[in-house]
Amino acid sequence: MNSKTALTVFTLVLTLAGIVNATAKDIPGPHGIYMLGSKDSGDGYLVALDTPGVDFLAGFSHRASWATLHPAPDIFDFSSVIEQIRAVEANGDKLTLELIVFSPPQHVLDAAVETVLVTRSGAVTEIPAPWDTNAQISYTQMLDALANTPVQWTAPDGRVLSVRLTDHPSLQTVTATIVGISSIRDIGSEVSGSPNYTREKFLNAMNVSVRASREAFPSKFGFISFFKMNDTEGTATNGDTSDDLDQEAFTQLMRDYNNPGQLHLGLFQENLSDSGPTTDGIGRFLFEASTQTYILFQALTAWTNPAFTNTPAEKVASGTPITGIDFAQDQYGATYFEIYLPDIQSTNLHESLRVKAGELAALATPDLVAAVLPQARAVSVNDTASVFATLINISGQDLVNCAPALPELLAGVTGFSFQSVDSANQLSGTANTATDILAGQAQGYVIGLTPLSSFEPQQVEFDFTCDDAKPAAASAGVNTLLLSATNVPSADILAIAATPDIPGVAGIDGDGAGAGFFTIAAINIGAADDLTITADTGLAGTPVTLNVCQTDPVTSICLTTPAAQIQTHANASETLTFGVFISGQGFAIPFDPAQTRAHARFTDSTGKRVGSTSVAMQSIATVQ
Repeated sequence: MNSKTALTVFTLVLTLAGIVNATAKDIPGPHGIYMLGSKDSGDGYLVALDTPGVDFLAGFSHRASWATLHPAPDIFDFSSVIEQIRAVEANGDKLTLELIVFSPPQHVLDAAVETVLVTRSGAVTEIPAPWDTNAQISYTQMLDALANTPVQWTAPDGRVLSVRLTDHPSLQTVTATIVGISSIRDIGSEVSGSPNYTREKFLNAMNVSVRASREAFPSKFGFISFFKMNDTEGTATNGDTSDDLDQEAFTQLMRDYNNPGQLHLGLFQENLSDSGPTTDGIGRFLFEASTQTYILFQALTAWTNPAFTNTPAEKVASGTPITGIDFAQDQYGATYFEIYLPDIQSTNLHESLRVKAGELAALATPDLVAAVLPQARAVSVNDTASVFATLINISGQDLVNCAPALPELLAGVTGFSFQSVDSANQLSGTANTATDILAGQAQGYVIGLTPLSSFEPQQVEFDFTCDDAKPAAASAGVNTLLLSATNVPSADILAIAATPDIPGVAGIDGDGAGAGFFTIAAINIGAADDLTITADTGLAGTPVTLNVCQTDPVTSICLTTPAAQIQTHANASETLTFGVFISGQGFAIPFDPAQTRAHARFTDSTGKRVGSTSVAMQSIATVQ
């Protein structure tokens, strides 16, 4: 299957269900070898591109300082970021945006109620305390302004459109930094030893800063630099670190991110060497997180010139970053690596870096994609919730023993079963028996889950696997099921969306200020109830306005004025129809079917989600 056909098939699969946001558990994360830039400068990237034989870079890591981006109150200068977006887009690469917040603007320091003195590179520096409210407000304002700043993007059809930075396809990864100290790290215990420090204040501050970044750039890979950090509030000994500060911070972050329906957050360290960081030392939390999210590394120094960063030569005695990359892949499953310009320019390393770049690119390419329909079920205890699943083999080769499965036992759920179906969704094959899928082909299954007790809606995350293939990435609302069970029958809405032109994709006329729509047919296979129907763009926060109305099933005319939320009543076995109207807000919408979606959600009289559907969105050329 060629890439264009695969994309078309994948888009059709995505029409089966909506997406809240990709979960980080199984997504591959960013991949490739990146050029590490100097602070507030992209010159190194241009030098690297001008070096003969350098064709192995996946992108550039631009290090932008808070002081440069926000030089004065309500004044922002994002020119360096815009310049780098243009540079990587022109070369077909990706941009990582690393925000340097331990060198804050003077106006932030002046407004801070509480500051801390820390030592940076041998010099004493004043920083705002991570929990300083004024600094947090200023940082959040800067992030929001940065994410929403307009930048040019060349669409596949050649149109030059204006998009928000947060939506630009060339921006791939953004740091989630903590005001003042940037990372989970406190060399010399200067922050935790400050007079007004408490662990509660610090953890709350971490949450505010990280949340601000992830919500500003929700559809991009986010990551936080995570090292060891402790304070005097714990009682742990050397043999028990369970109540250390870093453990509590780690537990909180893994609770708040990387689970179905949540934003994702990777972990990062800038100390990759021949054999470090070690998994039982400074890399312990990265190792623990590697089963839940993606891990990113920056080189400790240049292998070909350790003196470049005043690093002991024995740390990189192999003379090649491939040694460090192989170590991090083996120990942490890492796939993203930032290296210095001297290594990129070393002719002797080009071939090995080229080979490694190809391997990393192959890892980023999925073998399988999957979708589930419907994406929500609300059933009674002891009744079986049945859904259809479609699994597509895009690996380029035939695959064997393909099947859906539950990765772990779910509370209140038993009786998991599956069986293959034919193209008409009629049962075929044998129950609970895996199937083979030819290259470029799709296989459907019917899945059954039987709740044994009542529970609130929970995302059921399926595993879709074949032998010797990467599993389908888990995407909440695409190949997961929002399942609930009650002792008393409730409404159970099966909804499906239809678009006027491209299946599963709502086109928005013009360059961002136009309009689009899609329709919904929904049948209530549960008990009669009052329903609330809402329309939204999920966690991605796409710059459009959505309104929904109930329609006459014969004429398709709205029965009420379209609104962001409407109410209606659904009798048992009744089919209702709706229209969802999309209005642009002046920014173009790039095609990203896994993230940029319009959702319609159905909740019952108790406020429980009992159905939902969605479509992808994209800007299209206005028909003249």
